[in-house]
Parts: sequence; C-alpha cells; structure tokens
Amino acid sequence: MIHQIQQAVGIANSSTADLVLKKQALEYIGQAKSSDNAAHLFSSLLQDSNSDDLCKFVALQVLSDLVSESNKDQLFFIKTAIIEFLRGKVSQDARDPEYVRNKIAELVSRLFYYMYGEVNGNLWSTYFQDLIQLFGLGPLQNGVSSEYSVLSLDYFLRISLAINSEIADQTFVRSKEIQVKNNRLKDTMRLQDVQLLTSLWFHVLKTVQQQQQQYELAGLTLSCIGSYISWVD
Repeated sequence: MIHQIQQAVGIANSSTADLVLKKQALEYIGQAKSSDNAAHLFSSLLQDSNSDDLCKFVALQVLSDLVSESNKDQLFFIKTAIIEFLRGKVSQDARDPEYVRNKIAELVSRLFYYMYGEVNGNLWSTYFQDLIQLFGLGPLQNGVSSEYSVLSLDYFLRISLAINSEIADQTFVRSKEIQVKNNRLKDTMRLQDVQLLTSLWFHVLKTVQQQQQQYELAGLTLSCIGSYISWVD
C-alpha cells in the first residue's frame, strides 16, 4: 500500500496529470489518512527509502494532523517513529530540504503540545532532555563547544521555534481554553526547562562567534531568543 500512496502523491502533485486522475489520487490519500492504521501507514511512508521529499512532506503533515486526534498509545507510537527517523537522519548526516526540516519540527512540536507537562499528564516530561541527548548537544549545555552536529543543532533550533509558534504566537486569535493550556505549558517550561534552553542558546552564540561561520545557526538562535524573550521570565 505504501507504493500506491507514493504513486498517488506523485499524481496529485503532477502538473501534467489528468484532473480526474488527480482527484482520484487525492481521494485515495484522504482514505488512507482516515483509516484506522493511518499512523502506521504514514510513518512507514516517511521512513520508506523510495519516498521522495514530497512523500516525506505529506507523511509528516498527516502525522501532525493525527497527533491531535490520537490516544496515548498512538501518541507514543508517533513519538517513537519520528525519534527513530531523526536518529537515522542525524547518524547519516542526511540534510533534507528546508521545507521538510520545518515540517519535521512542526510534528515534533505538536507532540510537545499534546504530551509535555502536567496539563498532558506528563506523557513526555523529559522532552527537551531527550532531544538534547538525541541530537548530541550535551556539550553545548555546559559551555562553548565545537563538539556538535550542525544538522542536529539546526533541528533543535527549528523545533524550539515551532514550539513558540504553538504556544505563544500572538498572530493568531485563540480560544480561552487553548490560551489556558498554552499558559500552563509555558509555566511548566519556566519551572523545568527555560534555563536549559537559554543556556544552550547562549553557548551556541558564543560558539559560532568564535568559529566565525555557521551564520544560519546564529540566525536561528537569535530568532529563538527573540521569540521567547517576551514570556520566559
């Protein structure tokens, strides 16, 4: 079935495919997304070696959409799937296009929103510590260090930015219920993880300043600081 979804994604996004065929392809993808085993299907699509960047993007989007509808077991399944996917990317230093990396960050931030903190039953209370360990960023917690992977740090910073968009972006009008949850998540972060994040960002800036390179990482780090500064205190 993975092969059929890959074909459907290709047809749906083709500029030359017949309109009727494109409609059928979109319907097929929609049916797969609505199936009981959608999380398994699209996590397999994400990790399949024959999936191109567009298929990965679609898989990530579907998994992000499924997070809000998932029970505890499904959340842990999606969490395991994306962690293993990221572990493979980091170990191989496989750099996907920016739009795919941003979509990965979006999915990981959605898991934060539904698993982190007491408001979510502490389903993933070690969220930031686990990501730092996954990405091998421990040395940057303690000070200036050249012992880090550029790709890993890129992912961590994009995830940090996506979390801020989830819980603190003032661009969107949110319901009172959502705002209360966002405030509780921010309170938990202030108590548990803000110091960890700000120290790491500071050490990243000092590191890239000394190296006089990795300007994209410096820009992402400054964006994190600028995004969080209004509410971290």
